[in-house]
Amino acid sequence: MESRHEVEIARMVRVLRSYGVLTRERLCQLCNGEHMPVNIKIALEEAIQSGRIVALGDELVELPPERAA
Repeated sequence: MESRHEVEIARMVRVLRSYGVLTRERLCQLCNGEHMPVNIKIALEEAIQSGRIVALGDELVELPPERAA
């Protein structure tokens, strides 16, 4: 199923591929989330639920090993 947040999720994956582990807040900032904070947070939760991004506790996120390369 295609997500309506695919653009935001793809941007997050690119950022995490460059930076590695980030806080959720910093990832949202790097993805220009200050302009649409609700949308970017919803997209992040969707990416975590789908396995495209991995939550490391409540604050940190990273890519799963197969996406990090």
